[in-house]
Amino acid sequence: MELERVLNYPRLQAMWPLTQLEIARFIQALQDFGECVVPGTIQAVISAGPADDPVLATAVVGRANVL
Repeated sequence: MELERVLNYPRLQAMWPLTQLEIARFIQALQDFGECVVPGTIQAVISAGPADDPVLATAVVGRANVL
């Protein structure tokens, strides 16, 4: 899983030293409480970073409270 791989990056571990058990529990919590949504399409919003538009579209469809 990408999140597990990223949370193990040395740079992130230096800031937030998480054990493998803590990472596994965090991922499990996301799976338990998260909601999968199919991103819609939106007009280009971030001209400097168009690759971020799908993230925003997903947040809109999922009615995210935070991003």
